[in-house]
Amino acid sequence: MRQVLPTGEVAVRAMPASRLTGEITITRRMDKSTAFTDWIKSTLVNADLDNARQDITLVLKDASQHTLKRVHLHNAWASWWEGPQLADGERTESVTIAYENITTE
Repeated sequence: MRQVLPTGEVAVRAMPASRLTGEITITRRMDKSTAFTDWIKSTLVNADLDNARQDITLVLKDASQHTLKRVHLHNAWASWWEGPQLADGERTESVTIAYENITTE
């Protein structure tokens, strides 16, 4: 928020309880499941943003598959997609996900 102080100076201040909007890009191995691909298509191909907005959770795990962190993206949608690419002998895809709010646990 911009505010003009009594001295005439412009001050930029954060709003309390403002949302943490943003984007995150993930790269993953392509698999046989079509659920993720269908969700991407609903936004990028069908332009159905209202139905494509989903609350999604990214789970970060260590090499032993123990959960390290969960990142919750609220009202998220795919804003960009690239794939398939060949990396280390595996097909991968990258997707940029825009979200309206983020929380972690």
